[in-house]
Amino acid sequence: MSASHTPPEHPNAALLLSATKGFDYLFSNDIISARKHFEPHDDPFHLLGKGVCAFLEAALGMEVRTYKLYD
Repeated sequence: MSASHTPPEHPNAALLLSATKGFDYLFSNDIISARKHFEPHDDPFHLLGKGVCAFLEAALGMEVRTYKLYD
């Protein structure tokens, strides 16, 4: 009989899952929701998401009048 052994969850697993939700917003072309999701967090995963939002906003800078990027 082998005992069922579940490895402990990595301490950053919840943060990574949360950041993944923010990236899901980005992949759905919803920069506003993505930025709102990333904003209250300061861990590396969410900071990367904020950086991606900033990059996309800069890349779309010529189209600001076409796309609503801010509330």
